[in-house]
Amino acid sequence: MAYQPWHLGAIEEAGYMDTNTSLIDRVANYLADSPNDTIETEEFREACIACGVDPDSFSQSGLARLQRRPEQIAESVQGSHEESAIEKNERKHSI
Repeated sequence: MAYQPWHLGAIEEAGYMDTNTSLIDRVANYLADSPNDTIETEEFREACIACGVDPDSFSQSGLARLQRRPEQIAESVQGSHEESAIEKNERKHSI
């Protein structure tokens, strides 16, 4: 049986696939708000549970991807804040 894209999305969302991008993103977004520089095991497990992700489902490659993800999120947020400041400045000067 061939799967339709929505089948795969439902399987992924339910957590039946190996640790994938959407699950990693969900936990990474949660951990991005952490004030800690390093994430301890207990905080990781709490984040997973809060996001509805089984912490034991992460493979080593999934954990490695998760470690890089909050940094990328932080860079993205910082970039959007810088863009907002530039846009405000441009609007102020165009008035």
